[in-house]
Amino acid sequence: MGDHKSPLRTLVLGPDRSGNMLEMIVLHFDDGREMVIHAMPMRAHYRRLLPRPPETKP
Repeated sequence: MGDHKSPLRTLVLGPDRSGNMLEMIVLHFDDGREMVIHAMPMRAHYRRLLPRPPETKP
């Protein structure tokens, strides 16, 4: 990380097929390839990065 030759990294947060929230790190290479290098259940401190659901009116 930090040098110009390193692939771009993206943090992806979202549910798996069962609805469990995950955190993943994806590498993006210059040739268009992508590689997931980290995947685990989403830690609580990432929850603040997710959009809040709209408020429902009674």
